[in-house]
Amino acid sequence: MNKQAFAGFEEGHIDFAPTYKYIVGTSEYDARRRPAWCDRVLWWTRPGCEDGVQSEAYESVDSVCTSDHKPVRAQLGLDVWRVDVEQRRAVFLEVLRELDRYENECIPTANVEATTVDFGDVYFGRAVRRQLRVGNSGQVPLEYGFVATPNRAAVAPGWLRISPEHGMLLPGQHVDVELVISVDERTSAPLSTRQEDLDDILVLHLTRGRDYFIQVHGAYQVSVYGMSLDVLVHCKGAVRNMTRADFEQCLRSGQFSVPRSMWLLIDFLSRYGVDRGLTLFNYSGDSVLGRRIREWLDTDQPLDPGTILQWPEGGDAQGSSRMSLTDQTLVASAISDID
Repeated sequence: MNKQAFAGFEEGHIDFAPTYKYIVGTSEYDARRRPAWCDRVLWWTRPGCEDGVQSEAYESVDSVCTSDHKPVRAQLGLDVWRVDVEQRRAVFLEVLRELDRYENECIPTANVEATTVDFGDVYFGRAVRRQLRVGNSGQVPLEYGFVATPNRAAVAPGWLRISPEHGMLLPGQHVDVELVISVDERTSAPLSTRQEDLDDILVLHLTRGRDYFIQVHGAYQVSVYGMSLDVLVHCKGAVRNMTRADFEQCLRSGQFSVPRSMWLLIDFLSRYGVDRGLTLFNYSGDSVLGRRIREWLDTDQPLDPGTILQWPEGGDAQGSSRMSLTDQTLVASAISDID
């Protein structure tokens, strides 16, 4: 035998009679054929594991006579690895922890210094600015951006500006986002009658990361500036002190009158703005005094000529010195409102 068939296979020691060829139904050999060991049990092992299989029994079954062969059976002893269930569980959990840690390291994270930004008192035409610092506290580049909410298509309400609205930060970097509240003629209408408030929630979204919710709040000081004539003709008192219910009641009353704030301005100009040798409009204004006049109008207080019409010390009506008077911008704005 040159052992070309079943090379590498092994077999137990044969100490049983040939298993072929029998007369069917008997345990007698067929004399016409030479008996042979045609039925065998072989096994193969990986190189280096030859001792991992031991033959413990190897025999033919003479009692089976239904074929011209006798079946052969073998009992083998195998070396196998026994699974340590607890150890396997511990390794499995450790792998999960490592994968979770790696995944978390790849998730962008931000450090947002505040979740609430308070703008304090906000007046018509006067911008109020705040800064919100956003930093990259993760280990991967961070792409951020303010996004719209389900109930609003824009990123922010019309009275709020954000700069920049989006950007990218490398690990360790930060940016100071500027938030600006500015109430003007475009946005003042619902605020003037307290139908809306300066309250909103901004959504700062991280690409492949979480969302941060930032609440912004301001206390709008209701003013006759930016209020429509349709509302002013119903108001008979200080608009600053009126509640939403007060405005609703005035608008339902059906009673009309000359807006008191306009009457105060026109009356003052008619009494003190002319026939004084020089007109009020010949002098540049005082922005601080302008804000004070606006406050008097909003709170329904009389305009004080003693404060408004003060000549500067050392000045005279014919000289080049400048009076501390309401400025051209204020008066022009008032006349524009009247028109």
